[in-house]
Amino acid sequence: MSAMTAARPGLEALLEGLFDYAGTFAPASLPLDEALRESASFKTTLRRPGMVAADIVLPARELASLGERVRGLRACALGSWDSLRVDASAAAAGAASLLSLEVRLPASGRPREAAAARDRLPSGARLFLEPDFSALESIETLADSLRAGDLGLKVRC
Repeated sequence: MSAMTAARPGLEALLEGLFDYAGTFAPASLPLDEALRESASFKTTLRRPGMVAADIVLPARELASLGERVRGLRACALGSWDSLRVDASAAAAGAASLLSLEVRLPASGRPREAAAARDRLPSGARLFLEPDFSALESIETLADSLRAGDLGLKVRC
């Protein structure tokens, strides 16, 4: 057994569910129907299809309005800090299987304030916050919430 083969299970575990497919956003910027077709092809076209957690990433309110078009898809919803509770409810009302709601955390935001919104998500869905990395207080507060297992961290790349 080569070192490469032996390392593969660790690599597979590291990559599992690491990415969400955001085909309607830059750089792809595909129309929704084309992004859904692209996502559906991943099981046969990707070398490691398990790397993709969410089949589609959409704004929470748009996801809720699509109804049957997204039934059966694993979705990630994007929300806004200012309307976090409304976005959580909208995302939960959609026909897709909601994996997560992602929200940018403003410098003045407090991660613990997100708990009420998290409680509106369906069982198994997680709330991820994308911090303002220039605000030290925000990072320290987020780190406390991450250690407590309350929230997930989202990093845009």
